[in-house]
Amino acid sequence: MNVYIDIYKTKTNDWNTPCYGATYMQFNKLPKKGDIIEHLFIVPEFARNNDDLKNVPEGSFEVLSDAFPISDNPYNCSHKIMVCSTQL
Repeated sequence: MNVYIDIYKTKTNDWNTPCYGATYMQFNKLPKKGDIIEHLFIVPEFARNNDDLKNVPEGSFEVLSDAFPISDNPYNCSHKIMVCSTQL
């Protein structure tokens, strides 16, 4: 299943906090709050259209929110999560 991912600059649970942007990835099961994503894939098309995504740190990312269902995403994503670098 595809999951839409907002990539935050700080460890937060506030959706209004500034973020680098978004991407999506395929998962076998829904990520849960506290899970670690070892390698975050940035969709190349997204990076071309958003310079902030080029500044996303390397390394692993912590899931900051439990996945919740979304219905209006054009990338065939069933759920959305927020993440930040584990280096924060």
